[in-house]
Amino acid sequence: MAKPTKFDRVVKREVCRIITRGTQTYSVLDGAPSESQSKFLLSIKEKAEEESSGRCRTYGVSFVDTSVGYFHVGQFPDDRHCSRLRTLIAHFAPAEVLFEKGNPSVETRKILKASLSSALQEGLNAGTQFWDAQKTLKTLSEEDYFSETAGKDQGAGKNFLPALLKNMTSESDSLCLTPKEGYELALSALGGCIFYLKKCLVDQELLSMANFEEYIPVDVEMEKAAGPASFFAQTRQRMVLDGVTLANLEIFQSGTGGTEGTLLERLDTCSTPFGKRLLKQWLCAPLCNPTSINDRLNAVEDLMGAQAQATEVSDLLKKLPDLERLLSKIHSIGTPLKGQDHPDSRAVLYEEVTYSKRKITDFLSALEGFKTMQEIISVLAPVSDESRSKLLCQIVTLKSEKDGLFPDLSAELKRWDTAFDHQKARTTGVISPKAGFDPEYDQALAGVKNCERELQEYLDRQKKRLGCKNMSYWGTGRNRYQMEVPDSVSERNIPEEYEVKSTKKGWKRYVTKESERLFSELQGFEEKRDAACERLHEEALLQL
Repeated sequence: MAKPTKFDRVVKREVCRIITRGTQTYSVLDGAPSESQSKFLLSIKEKAEEESSGRCRTYGVSFVDTSVGYFHVGQFPDDRHCSRLRTLIAHFAPAEVLFEKGNPSVETRKILKASLSSALQEGLNAGTQFWDAQKTLKTLSEEDYFSETAGKDQGAGKNFLPALLKNMTSESDSLCLTPKEGYELALSALGGCIFYLKKCLVDQELLSMANFEEYIPVDVEMEKAAGPASFFAQTRQRMVLDGVTLANLEIFQSGTGGTEGTLLERLDTCSTPFGKRLLKQWLCAPLCNPTSINDRLNAVEDLMGAQAQATEVSDLLKKLPDLERLLSKIHSIGTPLKGQDHPDSRAVLYEEVTYSKRKITDFLSALEGFKTMQEIISVLAPVSDESRSKLLCQIVTLKSEKDGLFPDLSAELKRWDTAFDHQKARTTGVISPKAGFDPEYDQALAGVKNCERELQEYLDRQKKRLGCKNMSYWGTGRNRYQMEVPDSVSERNIPEEYEVKSTKKGWKRYVTKESERLFSELQGFEEKRDAACERLHEEALLQL
């Protein structure tokens, strides 16, 4: 540890987070999101190919929506018109682009500047900032983002990579430090993304969610579908709408640059923010598999045939918060990794009570959201019994039942519903468990009450001893339980064990060894009580 000097400030100033267009995360310090659509951070790396191979270039990409903590990583060959790259940036329009200095070709840079004129674009130094695939895998291993026992001693638990990243490493390397052939550029692009998130101090909270999906261009899936008919029947193929098509058909943006008159504006009657984001992805790549299309149409007809339930569900959906972003926000607050060596763990917030109340509000809002979802499932249960749509049946049936997809959260929701007084927690910003929920808290609370009773009995005895009914305890914090005695009590009547602690006009304040002993015991139980509350708060966030 560095020794303090006379030049040190009373309060150490540290950067806790850097916010850019592409790294916006919604913490308790921020307000609610102002818009529902995603803002992506895109990292891209290019490799030139021989034209004789039929491919002009290969791209490795990694993009993330930091508001929900979802990463997409992929590598694909492209033609001389960069058709797949154009489609990517049209489907997932980035707010910020990262690239390796000197790496993208002139053609690629022109496309990025023309198509993403309003996006921030930043070049990173090769090797030190925009890592290669080996350094990316080595960093993921050393930083221990995906440890099963996050927050415990290094090596205490089994480290692992998410399944997707593990599939991108060589099968011959048991340590997962060597990239598999065909994924070098993808992992390098991920390295550039991780470096930038690390620089912005949001890497731990995002990567520890372990939400990774491989990005495969839509036309690649279509090429597979052109094979055997059975493959086409079994999968949910999608049409290819590239950037030019999306612009010409005014799917998302009109010719004037706004959204008025676009297909998205016409179709978007979604009640939830995450529904709006999903609808946009559906419009980017519409279904072209007849079986999947008919199943979706059957779901619509089933809901139209149950108007009462559909209306009730619509009203319930409007009450839902943005659960995707809310869960990411709660995860960032509760992740143990962030508390180990992050500036947030050392920050002293002057409105701590306000921020604590916001944490409680977010947690309770998520619980209420899941309760509403459970209610929606129960409302739609009669519809699913007569539904012709396999898709609708699956999403409104609990996992515990045959072919169901919706998780049964009733037991966990009931547990937290009875764990503490929700309204009191909203008001005070502190989770105080109800009796019987946490034995350690109950024991500490009983100790506090016992000490307070003994202190009051001790004061009553001193009142009789001095013959003074006006005696009372005075003080706050660590100066509590000083016995305040008026000057009208003669000095001759003050016992020898009384020690003057402080004075004010007309009064003297005393302590004794016995009162200090009782107060010390009280403080010990109060610390145990507060620790139990803090532990319960962290447990609630982690389990959610």
